[in-house]
Amino acid sequence: MKNAEILFFPGKKGSKTLKVILKGELTLKNTFEAWDQMVGKLQGINTFEIQTEDVTSVDLAFYQLLISLKKQFQQSGKSISVFLNIPESAEELLKNAGLDINLN
Repeated sequence: MKNAEILFFPGKKGSKTLKVILKGELTLKNTFEAWDQMVGKLQGINTFEIQTEDVTSVDLAFYQLLISLKKQFQQSGKSISVFLNIPESAEELLKNAGLDINLN
């Protein structure tokens, strides 16, 4: 991904938990690759934790990716939590678009 990074941290041995940390530029140009990487890791996972750190920018496309992941995961009866730590300007963008930054 360009100017972005996805880090995967499996839970304790035998756990079906996966923690994902998203960093950098969370925008349209990275959305599809991020989707492919995250969905590819969902097999056998019951609990999915997404966290953002050191985000330089985020747009509505990436936010929609997170919403889609959440819906997909919940429809399969699995647990997902999303913790957004994004720049204030990005929070304003989402709020002005009528979206809640709290995805939990």
